[in-house]
Amino acid sequence: MRWAILVLTLSVATAALVPSSKIRAAEVTSEQAVRSAVQTFLDAVRSQNSDAVMKTVDVPWFHMGEEIIKERDQLKSEFDVLFRRRTFSDLRYEIVRIAPYEMIRDRTSAEERRLLDAAISPKDHVVLISMDTQVNKNRKIVLLVRVAGETAKVVGLKE
Repeated sequence: MRWAILVLTLSVATAALVPSSKIRAAEVTSEQAVRSAVQTFLDAVRSQNSDAVMKTVDVPWFHMGEEIIKERDQLKSEFDVLFRRRTFSDLRYEIVRIAPYEMIRDRTSAEERRLLDAAISPKDHVVLISMDTQVNKNRKIVLLVRVAGETAKVVGLKE
């Protein structure tokens, strides 16, 4: 939840500092790639298909602020377990805010920063998502998205 507050605070500060006319084309393209990666990932989660999810993610994976998963097989296993425990077929979501990791990096604890730095660079993105399912209403999660050229992959999640 602390991340959600950080990202929301960041959105207000960023809007005040950077007029929209100053956003470079590369930043817009990067944000579009991030948005598309997040939507594709969440749609795959909704389908409860770990093979589809694996096409949208990459390792190293920041796992819930607790560990870095380095092997794709282990990550797929984590999604398989998640889909056996919970259903996401009724998932609705909204992308609340997309921000560069460098904007919040210094506001994280040393241990969390160590894990984050293993998964993303300061130029990669942190995405605040508001999710609704029948079980959980207005749940906030944070996704980490790594961008390489025009390709973006989700590389972490924290509730």
